[in-house]
This record gives sequence, C-alpha cells and structure tokens, in this order.
Amino acid sequence: MSEARQRLVYEVVSRAGHGQGVRAIARQLGIARKTVRSILREHAARREQGDDALARELGRPRAPRASKLDAFDGVIREFVERYPDIRATRLHEELVERGFDGGYTIVRERLEAVRPKPQAQRPAQVVRTDPGVQGQADWSPYKLEDDTAIYALSCVLSFSRYQSVRFTTDMRQPTLFRELRRAFEYHGGVAEQYVFDSMPGIVDRWELGEPVLNARAVDFAAYHGFEVHVAPRADGPYKGKVERPFRYLEESFFNARTLRTLEEANETLAWWLEHRANVRTHSITRRRPVDLLADERPALKPLPPHPYDDREIAYRLVDEYGYVHFDGNRYLATPAKVGSWVYVRAGEHVVELLGPSVVRLASHPRAGRGEGRWVPEPDVDRAPARRRIGELLERFAALGQVAERYAVALRERKRLAGVELARILALQETYSADDLLKALEHAGRYAAYGADAVERVLRARAAPRTLSDRMAQSSRDQIRAALSGSPVRQRELAEYSRLLSGSLPAKGAQEDRAHDPTEAHDPQDRAGKEPSRGGGGTEPH
Repeated sequence: MSEARQRLVYEVVSRAGHGQGVRAIARQLGIARKTVRSILREHAARREQGDDALARELGRPRAPRASKLDAFDGVIREFVERYPDIRATRLHEELVERGFDGGYTIVRERLEAVRPKPQAQRPAQVVRTDPGVQGQADWSPYKLEDDTAIYALSCVLSFSRYQSVRFTTDMRQPTLFRELRRAFEYHGGVAEQYVFDSMPGIVDRWELGEPVLNARAVDFAAYHGFEVHVAPRADGPYKGKVERPFRYLEESFFNARTLRTLEEANETLAWWLEHRANVRTHSITRRRPVDLLADERPALKPLPPHPYDDREIAYRLVDEYGYVHFDGNRYLATPAKVGSWVYVRAGEHVVELLGPSVVRLASHPRAGRGEGRWVPEPDVDRAPARRRIGELLERFAALGQVAERYAVALRERKRLAGVELARILALQETYSADDLLKALEHAGRYAAYGADAVERVLRARAAPRTLSDRMAQSSRDQIRAALSGSPVRQRELAEYSRLLSGSLPAKGAQEDRAHDPTEAHDPQDRAGKEPSRGGGGTEPH
C-alpha cells in the first residue's frame, strides 16, 4: 500500500469514526462515494481477520486476466516437454502457424512460467574445523601473457584459512606431490586430513560410487601421515575453503597484472600471499589467517626429516643415436649399447640414466617438457651419428635365430636398414620379447620386411605391456644371468612328491643321482641307512 493510500484510509476511517456519513466524507475529500464504502469495508475486514505486514506492503493480489495464449496452453506445454530448450522466438513461430495473432513478449513470459525451473542450489553451510584437523587442495588453470597455460595448486588449512599457492606448467602426479610438500613446508606441518576432488594422481577411477585411490598417492599420504578424503563428484561447495579463494585470486592477484613468465608469476604470487592474502581479515573468521596460523601450527604434524622421493621412474630403450626418449626430449645414454634397456629416474631438475644393475650411466639437467631437445646438444655441424649396423645385428642375434634371420634379410633388402632395425628394437618398449619374436617370424614368412610391417602384426596379435611388466621382466633377466653359472640343479617336482610319500626312487634314478656331480647327497643316505632317532643323533632344524 502506498503512502498516499495509507493517508486516505486514515482520513476516511477517522471521519467515519466521528459520525460523518459517506456522502459528507466523499464531498470533503473529493473522492467517489463507492471509494469511501470500499475503504470502510476493507478496514472492517482487516480488523476482523487480523493484520498481515506483508499484505500491507504488497497489497491484494490481482486476479489473473484472460490471455490470448490460454487457448494454446496445451500446445505450449507439449513443445516444452518435447524440446526443453526451445527458444521463445521458435515457439512464437509455431503458435502463429496455429492461428495465434499475439506478440512475442507474452509468449516469452508464458514460456518462462511453463518451463521447468532448474534445481535450486544448495545453500552454503559454514563448517567449523578444529586446528590441525583438515586441509583442502585443488588445481585451477590460468594463462600467461602469451597464452601459455599455467596451473595453480592451492592448499588451504581449513581452520586458519592460511593459503599456499604456486604456479606450475603441468598437473602430473610428481608435480602434485612436489607442490604439496612445498605447501606443507609453507604451513609448517601437516594436517590430519586433506580433501581433494577426483583429480588424476589421487583417484584412479570410481567403482560403485566409491573412489579408487591411486596406489602411489596412498603411499605419499602414508609417508606424511595424513588421510586422503575425496569430495563427492560435481560438488564444489563441499570443498569451498579452497574453491572460494580461487575467485579472490582472480579478483585481486590477476586484476590489472601482466605476467610474462612462470618465474615472474611465482615471485609476484609469493609477495601477494605474504602482503595481501594471508594478512587480510577473513570474511568468515573475522581474523587474519596469519594470526590464526599461530594457533593452528602447534596442532599440525611435523614433516618427515627426508622428503618423499617423487622422482619419476621410466624404462627406456637406447635408440640408434645412443639417446633415450623421455618427456618429449632425448638424453644421451653413453656408455649403454644401442637397443639395450636403461632406467630413467627424473627429478624436478635432473634426469639420471641407470643400467640394468642400477648403476648410474649418466646424469643430465632436465629439459622442459615437450621441448624436443637433445641433452647434451650434438655438434652443430652435423646430426648425431647413428651407431654401426653391426651393433644392431648383435642385438637381434641376442634375441634368437628368428630375429637374426629377419635382421639379415632386412639388411639385404633395405637401403636404410639401420633405421628400420632400430625402430623394431624400440618396439620392445611396448611389447614383450616373445611377442616381438612371433611378429618377426610371421612377417618373415610373408617377406614383409620393415618396422611398419612388424608393428602392424604386433597391433593385431599382441597386447601392450605395462611399465611394471617391463621392469619385472628386467629383474627376471638379471636373476637368470646371475644364476647361469650356478652348479645347483633344480629338482623335478616328482622327486619332492616321492620324498613326501616315502617311496624310494627307481633304480635308474638312484644311479643317475649317484653319478650326478651337481646333486647334493645326505651322508646318511650314502651309508645306506635311515637317520637315527635315538641318543647320539642330532635333532633336525
């Protein structure tokens, strides 16, 4: 009710209370008699039924008026049901074809009223957390001035809201572990629990509504003594303590700033955290995060004295140039031979190459991911020289006669045989040696000589093996080589079976054992009698 209407009601009711009639009130106030009667009826009903502050402000709801669209209500609802995202302009076209002669505006209003409303967002809930109980971590992508992608890992302590943020060039698991360690050091300890979303490196997959944690992430958490808690999928407010600061980062840190390099971005970010983000008064706690951190830090767990080894491990084949491919670059593997396997252990700044016995062969500074560099760079006057064809043929001969025959035949038919042979050896990175030999035999049978032909056969007939398979095979090869000169002969399982049953071996077998210089004999067996069980004997161990 407007202020003018309220004053008019007051005058009419007041004059009626003093005994004036409707005609006199209307003449004195300059209004119609029916208006006076209406005001008096409404006032009497209001006193009898009770007062409503909201109705007093909003007035009585108007009765809906008839519309031209009422006759088309069924058509409108049918279109909305079939096409939930139909636009008002398109609906207006359909209605005009059916005889509607009204305008677009009332169609748009009716469509907004009929279309199902989106589900209301869950109201935010302030969750209080005790000191040292929880932290939250998450990634967010950004770009430098030249559109280079960078990623911010934010880690926030839930009690103090003390925030650690740092930019990286990728979101891989080793990078995640490294940046979490930096966040723990920045906070001065580790919380009991950290909340993550379904990010790669933490969650491998979901099964029956439950997350399956990555094995190495579990090992990282156990090493630092914290529990991994995964937020429900597509539920940003669940980890709002780390999600909301990203908006503040965009509004405060990125506002009117030009960042050209990753180093410049991290230097500026460190200043911003120290002089802005962590010293402002937080809108929820009403205190500064840096002050609350002083209360929370004693409740945090201490860091292990030695950092978690987050270096990447890979298994690579030395190519025809004597280099190994890793992370989009090549690293020199001298003195390893062409076609041999080496381990790659890559840290943040250094790449190490190790031989089969885990002996370090070389150490190089790590190049940027995907830069396509040769480390170290070859001579500028010439490309890296390929190793001699003889070394490649030796590697094939070591695989067996099938591989050797195929390599010799390929050399006779191909002008650049070294390139083809090196590519075939490199297939061992993906497939087992047994599968490669079968593929070489199949390709040789049909005179299909070349790396492409062998690879097609492998794709059709073999399954790629995992890194763990390759490393396990390497371990088996090392053990087999170490025991190749051992004089001990493996017993047949039948011998153990006869021993357990108490039956003696056949006469021929006894003679074979007597003449076998590698067989170990029991002295009592040589004496031809059973072991003594009486006094003077020795107890079995």
